Amino acid sequence: MARKQKRRRKVKFGNRKHSIRGILSTIMAVFSLIIFCILIIVSYKMKGNGGIYLGTIGIAALFINIVGIMAGINSFKERERNYLYSKIGLVVNVILLITWGIIYALGM
Repeated sequence: MARKQKRRRKVKFGNRKHSIRGILSTIMAVFSLIIFCILIIVSYKMKGNGGIYLGTIGIAALFINIVGIMAGINSFKERERNYLYSKIGLVVNVILLITWGIIYALGM
């Protein structure tokens, strides 16, 4: 008696390329994360007396997050693309935007 073999579902992604805006969003998220870490270290070493220069760099990183979020959202409009980097960039940018907002709200 021959057994029926279960058919395996194969997921084929084809030759889908990654979304350009999604890659851009992820790059912006990584860049903003690096700036965030550097600013925390510098502010810690200066004992909280970073001054206007660190604040200006922080606001620039905040705007980078906003542009990264817009690029991540717009990347889903591209058809027949792989959206992995779009999802990563969008999630990291939103988390960083919330973190930046909390830091500015607390007045750090």
